[in-house]
Amino acid sequence: MRLYCLVTKYHEHAEEAYRVSYAIYEGNPAWPALPIGHIRRAYSVEVDDGHAEWIAFDRQSRPFSGETPEAALEAFADRPSWQPCHHLEPL
Repeated sequence: MRLYCLVTKYHEHAEEAYRVSYAIYEGNPAWPALPIGHIRRAYSVEVDDGHAEWIAFDRQSRPFSGETPEAALEAFADRPSWQPCHHLEPL
């Protein structure tokens, strides 16, 4: 899988350190980019629970953490690409 881009989201009412998060998109020239998760700094409660400084979530809200944003994104590197299915199964 190839990460296509990170799109910045700004959360106005969050604490200063947590105001910015990033949507993660998977890319392929054959189809439009698809959202596959988001990444942000871990909250202090999450760090107390054993997560690292950065935490990424997939579309099923499963957390993956790392000391750097790149380390947190490693969880997405080994996943197979999601491809849209354009055929219908007979009933």
